[in-house]
Amino acid sequence: MKRLASWSGRSCFLIPEAAVQKQPRLDCARAIDDATGVEVTMEQRMEILVHLIERGNSTLFECASAISHASPFSAILHLVAVGVLKMDSAVPLSPESTIEIAHP
Repeated sequence: MKRLASWSGRSCFLIPEAAVQKQPRLDCARAIDDATGVEVTMEQRMEILVHLIERGNSTLFECASAISHASPFSAILHLVAVGVLKMDSAVPLSPESTIEIAHP
């Protein structure tokens, strides 16, 4: 698996299943995974990025309020899933979860 990931130009980390299924990380990962099918336009991405550039770190609720989307919380979690934004998955997912711009 690691060799195949390296061949495709990606990194692969193998971790024990118990670490992945530990709460609250599992609930957070499931919520982010559920949001991967949500469509977010470039304009909506820009709304969030401008909001975060102007304010720095922000809460999930504040980010959802800054985007014009039918499912704003799912849109933010989708951007976390694709790596545009980041949040700490080791804390319980709530409207007060901290969101920030992911740095490459």
